[in-house]
Amino acid sequence: MTLEDFISRFNSTELHDALNIQGLPNVGTHDDKIIKLAASGSTKTEIASLLAGLEEYRLREISLDFEVAGAAKLSRKGLTTRVIQIVVGEYKPFRQGLSEIKNLKTLVLLSAAASVTMIIFVATAFLFSSAVAFLSAIAFAIPTSFYLYGNIKARLQKNGQNSS
Repeated sequence: MTLEDFISRFNSTELHDALNIQGLPNVGTHDDKIIKLAASGSTKTEIASLLAGLEEYRLREISLDFEVAGAAKLSRKGLTTRVIQIVVGEYKPFRQGLSEIKNLKTLVLLSAAASVTMIIFVATAFLFSSAVAFLSAIAFAIPTSFYLYGNIKARLQKNGQNSS
C-alpha cells in the first residue's frame, strides 16, 4: 500500500483537513489533492500528522479495508504506527505475508500430521504407562502420518489441477 492509496480513501472533509494540517492550498481536483498530500508526506512524522487528523473510527474503517491485522483491536497509537509501517514498506498485511510463504499447504499438512502423531504418543503413554506400548504406538504412528500426508497431498494436487 502506498500513502496515495491510503489518502484516496479519505472523504472530502478529511482531505480538506489533511491539506490544512500540511499547510497546502485546497485547490485542484480530488486526485491533485491526493497527489499533493502523498508527495508532502514522505517521513513517518508527516504521515503520522496526516493520520492524526482522522477520527479514530475512520482510521479503523480505512485500515480494515486494507486488511491491517488487528485493526479493530489496536489502540489508536498502535493502529497509526501499523499504518505508517505499511505505507513506508516496513510491514506487510497478514494476507500478503501468507501469500509469500512457499509450500504453505505442505507446511500445514506436516504440522497437522505432527500434531496427530504427538496426540497418539501422549494418549498411549497415559493409557498404557509402559515402554512397549509407547514404542508400538511410535512404530504405528510415524508410517501412518506419512501415509496420511502423502494421501492428502495427492488429493490437494489433484483438486488443484481440476480447478485450473
